[in-house]
Amino acid sequence: MANLLAYTNLTSFDGALKDLYIPKMRKQYNDRYPLRDRIQADMESIDPSGTRAYISVEKGMFGGTYARAEGVKIPSGQDVVLDQLAVPLHYFYAPIEISGQVKSVTGSGMLAYVKAMSRKTKGAVTALKYDTNHMYFRASSGKLTNVNVVTTLSNGSTGTTYTEASPGVFTVDDISAIRVGLHIDIRDPNVSNGTMTAADNALGIDGGLLVISTAVENKIVVVKGTTGTTQIATDDVVHIYGNANTAASVVYEADGFGSGIHLTNTYLGLARGTTKNYFWKSNVFTNSGVNRALREDLVATAIEQCEARGGHITAMYMNPKLRNKFAELIMPDRRFVNTRDYKGGYTSVDYAYAGTVIDIITDTAAGANQIWGIDESTWLFLRQQDLTWLEDQNGSVLQKLPNYDLYEATLALYENLACGFPGANFRLGDLSE
Repeated sequence: MANLLAYTNLTSFDGALKDLYIPKMRKQYNDRYPLRDRIQADMESIDPSGTRAYISVEKGMFGGTYARAEGVKIPSGQDVVLDQLAVPLHYFYAPIEISGQVKSVTGSGMLAYVKAMSRKTKGAVTALKYDTNHMYFRASSGKLTNVNVVTTLSNGSTGTTYTEASPGVFTVDDISAIRVGLHIDIRDPNVSNGTMTAADNALGIDGGLLVISTAVENKIVVVKGTTGTTQIATDDVVHIYGNANTAASVVYEADGFGSGIHLTNTYLGLARGTTKNYFWKSNVFTNSGVNRALREDLVATAIEQCEARGGHITAMYMNPKLRNKFAELIMPDRRFVNTRDYKGGYTSVDYAYAGTVIDIITDTAAGANQIWGIDESTWLFLRQQDLTWLEDQNGSVLQKLPNYDLYEATLALYENLACGFPGANFRLGDLSE
């Protein structure tokens, strides 16, 4: 506390935010999330513009091996076939508001200020890492889930305002990415320009419908706010507010496993449906949208396909329900080796397969009804810099909001997740939980 007492006014508390808080927040951001602990971060490949990074992609294995008769000319050497691909960085922000009343205790009530700031910074980092972690399992579509059943949304009427006393209620297909405090948009999937149902600045909220409660076991979402001009209905798409400009077909979220592990999409500029780019396809095993029982032979087939293409699965990510199902399969055959605790605060289960050990990692962000098989050596977190504060031209972090007794500080992170060898990874989908 002695160091904190040296900061006795708003200007010097800028220094406290930068010098004392940011190292702890960086550690907090990386703790307890396996992806950030296990996948290598790369800050060296960032373009001087700061907006993109470049990675080298192998289109095939080394080609210069031959068998020839004695005395016959040896062909010229051939190197690995490489391509240089640009990876755009994505920009994430977590603004923190500080009231004038909290600011005013600086100097006379230092402990109160420290307590308030610690609570706010911890909350912002927790929300940021929760949301970005879920992005890294998705397909850069901005989609969180689909509306399943509308219950108390006034039959989906438009322009309706919901409050805490009389909220809107609906269920979703997958609630893993929905959290209390999240601002969401709901889009009609049949409208080509992606009309949003949530109006801006509803009830003083900075846009969107605010999630005020959830019931995870029943996948129920409770919201307040005002709907816009499109009715909320079954199959509507749920987004984080403002993360996707669907009218312009632009998504601001990071690329994730869903983008890299695919059969037909365009990934990092290469169209996988094009014959010359077939090497860029991943391994995707589904069942036409119909869930089937999880079986070990399904997992084995997926692993073998990756190995046949030169990959080596080091981890399989799945949600807790599928982890339990898989444990039931492997424990009777003693394929379950042991559990391991990691410094990041999470635990994995070892799965013995064909003489190697694959880590089974539980993460709710992995989504429903699917397993991600990952060769972690083929992925990189491309990051311009670690979590930091936005600063103005004078180097100040705290900014007063015009005409309000409020101050704001904004956390920023510029990064993306990219894969240089998608064929080494798999997604096994349509699994019953």
